[in-house]
Amino acid sequence: TPSGLIENMAQSVALHSGYFAYKNATKGEQKEPQVGYIAGVDKITVHALPEVGTVLSTEIQFLNEVFGVQIVKAIVKKDETTYCEGELKIINAQEAEEGALRSL
Repeated sequence: TPSGLIENMAQSVALHSGYFAYKNATKGEQKEPQVGYIAGVDKITVHALPEVGTVLSTEIQFLNEVFGVQIVKAIVKKDETTYCEGELKIINAQEAEEGALRSL
């Protein structure tokens, strides 16, 4: 489904966040990945839906980050066939909470 492709994009961003935290932790110290939420989707184009069981590849590119909101471009494909592409806005939960507390 189209929503499944968008979820694939979001999970790929989450995987990158976890791997980044793991890779950048100092030896002997485990660093938890930051929690994020989908704040929006933009410019989503679904070109086709994959058959059940298709092994997909998802490319992500971080375009920008402003005030704890990351803009990420994602492309879901298999070989040369692009199934879905678009942008996600991911908000950092901790920064969002701190911003909400500052506004009180």
